[in-house]
Amino acid sequence: VLRIKEALDSGTAGIGEADPVLLRDPDVTLMKGERAKPMKPVLTGEARLYRDRIEVGETGGEIVSLVLKETTAANTFKQQKFECRYEKNQYRLQQPNRSASGYKWEVAYKGLRSLLVERGEW
Repeated sequence: VLRIKEALDSGTAGIGEADPVLLRDPDVTLMKGERAKPMKPVLTGEARLYRDRIEVGETGGEIVSLVLKETTAANTFKQQKFECRYEKNQYRLQQPNRSASGYKWEVAYKGLRSLLVERGEW
């Protein structure tokens, strides 16, 4: 959360970036569950957390974007899977291996949300 705060305060996470990537993980599978139906894979690629959205996909290819202000019920499922609800659907970021942590995504999401609420931007 401190790294996220520093990136937001400086305005950049990398040299010349106007919209800094606050957290990223490669080879993440985005799963989607509609109502009571089982989760199905939607896309595999790099997951990136920005100030206002989560994006999954490869640069220059297909990208799925979840707007943070419209997400609810963020939590961790079985340690390595981050879940949230967006537009009445359940989404899950499934990490490529069991040692990767979905909990860090939950902490980053909730930390970013609390920082933006504190600043009046949420």
